[in-house]
Amino acid sequence: MTATATAPRITAGLINVTLPDDGPAMRATWIASDQVVVGFDPRFLTAELVVMVLQSVHGDAISFVEGVPR
Repeated sequence: MTATATAPRITAGLINVTLPDDGPAMRATWIASDQVVVGFDPRFLTAELVVMVLQSVHGDAISFVEGVPR
């Protein structure tokens, strides 16, 4: 049996923003059932770390864009 690749089902838009010091370094807002905007504070996280965190949760079902997904 061979595995077949499936297209990502979630698109995540990454935006670096300054977030309050007393809150989380990353926040997410779903804008559609298959689209999420993830804001992260570059003082604490890099885009690469955010991608690693989201892939650990969603695996191959997620793809990434800069800014708001369209």
